This record gives sequence, C-alpha cells and structure tokens, in this order.
Amino acid sequence: MHNKALSGSERWQMGQSKKELVKARLVRAIAIGEYPPGTFLRQNAVAEAFGLSSTPVREAFTDLQASGLLVHANHRGFHVVELDERRVVSVYQARRIVEPAAARLAVDFVRDADVRGLHAELAELRRLRRTGELPAMIAANERLQRSLYALCGNAFLVEAIVRLWNSIPRYLPWVLDARQDASLAEHSTILDALAVRDAQRVESAVERHLQNAQAAFTAYLGTAAPRALAPVE
Repeated sequence: MHNKALSGSERWQMGQSKKELVKARLVRAIAIGEYPPGTFLRQNAVAEAFGLSSTPVREAFTDLQASGLLVHANHRGFHVVELDERRVVSVYQARRIVEPAAARLAVDFVRDADVRGLHAELAELRRLRRTGELPAMIAANERLQRSLYALCGNAFLVEAIVRLWNSIPRYLPWVLDARQDASLAEHSTILDALAVRDAQRVESAVERHLQNAQAAFTAYLGTAAPRALAPVE
C-alpha cells in the first residue's frame, strides 16, 4: 500500500468521521490510478497504512461498494471495479447532462476575479504538463473543474458532478500525451467563453470537452490494459 497514515489535520478536517476520511483517501487513490481497476484492497493492510482500526476501513469499503467503485468477491474480498465501455459511456452520458448545465449557470455568477483565478489554475496545469508530473496534473485538473462548477451556486449540482467523477477511475485518458494537450486546449476554450459571459459557448465547449474525453477513454480501454501511476504523497 502506498498511502501514509492519516495526519492529524486529516482526521479532524471539517469534522469528518474516520470512515469519511478513509473513503476520501481511497476515492482519490483510485481516481488517480494508484489502485488500478481490478486491484484487490486488503482491509487490514489499508487500516495499517492509515494508522486506524479496521472498523472505519470496513465501513468505507461497504460505502464504496454501494457507490459501485468497489466490488466484493466471495472469499477474496473487495477490489476496484473493472471498467468496460458500457460503464464508461453511462457515466459520461450523465456527465454530459449535468456539467454543461453547471457551467452555463456559472456564467450568471462569475466575476473577473474568478476568471483570473481559473486562468491561474490552468497555467499551473500547463506547468505540470511540461514537467511531466502526471499524478499532480490529474489532481490539478480536478481542482480547476471544481472551481468552475462551484461558481454555479448550486451545491446539489456540484455534489452530483463529484459523485459521477468518483464512479470510475478518471486517470486513464491522461496516460495519453495527445489527450493531455487536447484537454488543456479545451479548458482554454471554456475559460475564454466564460470570460466574455457567453453562456451558449461555455455550455457547448464543456459538451465538446466531455465528448472528446469519452472518446479517448473508450479508445484507451480498447487498446491497452489499465496501468498504475506513481503514488501521490
């Protein structure tokens, strides 16, 4: 296991329970490829790595099974869900409903300072692309998207988006160099439309971004076995 014990700040962050903190750490590890699809997660090993008892880890596994991210196999334990094209297409179909809508709503609330902040996050994403820091780049990409959708002013919509993100390991398209460059260009197009408060252009740009991401994801699944990335500390 690559994870380190939960820090004191993590334990108490926002009053979260130990179970919720374990869930958050596991979701992140799966999302960035630290645990690729099909990887078995041993309860005792995770508990030891996190410096916790087995109870919150067991509860976290059960919750992630209910969300579909983990699967329980008789006599073998829990493993990260295997990916197939049908699951990926279903997730992206849902994302293409809620994310363009959230981006369109954001136009009504965005300020110039917000646009500058989003451009700064995109600049950091480009820097990480140049230095080849793939796990950090995946995390920065998520921060950029969260910042954008948070502007919509609807916490329920943002929560739905995050749940969709966390339903599949999101790192797979990012192992393709061409997809990394294309995604950066698409983000730039989205932010340009946002800067001039063109709701239709923003919505369309997000829709195209998700279409292209889905195409890259399904193409990757058809040509290569998922691989792990370096662990993120």
